[in-house]
Amino acid sequence: MKITGLHIRELKGVLDHPGPFWEERIVRPIDIYPNYRDVEDPRFSSSDEGELRIRSIFLEIDTDEGVTGLSGPLTSLTEAFIIDTELRPLLMGADPLATELLWDQMYRLMIHGRKGDTMMAISAVDCCLWDIRGKWMGQPVYRLLGGPTRTEIPVYASALGYSLDPGRIATRARGRSLRRDTGLPSGSSGTALPRDPRAWPAIWSWPRP
Repeated sequence: MKITGLHIRELKGVLDHPGPFWEERIVRPIDIYPNYRDVEDPRFSSSDEGELRIRSIFLEIDTDEGVTGLSGPLTSLTEAFIIDTELRPLLMGADPLATELLWDQMYRLMIHGRKGDTMMAISAVDCCLWDIRGKWMGQPVYRLLGGPTRTEIPVYASALGYSLDPGRIATRARGRSLRRDTGLPSGSSGTALPRDPRAWPAIWSWPRP
């Protein structure tokens, strides 16, 4: 089997959402600098019409046996650019089942980029290659990686961007407890718990796995 094509596809759409999708500003590492603390990141902003504009980028890798791998969404246009300009020549014509070899070659090719966007780009390609392997063998990838180790997993319900108002946190925490969610990172402040201790009792009262 050989790789015959790479396609990077950008999809755009709108998610209807009552009220703002991001209720709190997302705190970023760069906010340690005062002049960045009030700057809104356009990736985490909602429109005034209760809509969230979405742009996602996906990678497809074709093979000469008609099996196509899919991975994504990529987290940035930079990753797509690295795949398209740096990794494409290495991948074209290669055996997509040689995942260990191709990962090592991609890593060694990127002399000055062994972290950040480059590693994310390599990861996207690697996931795509494993998708090809799973489809070619007719097996879910988790079996190819060693099979299942459990029959159930605890639910992790993200609250990224939710309001840090103590009352709203408590209400949402109770709702997730009724749904038997067992994990909830709350808030956008970069800490595991909201800063206001009035919201802590509702969170600590959740059922534990």
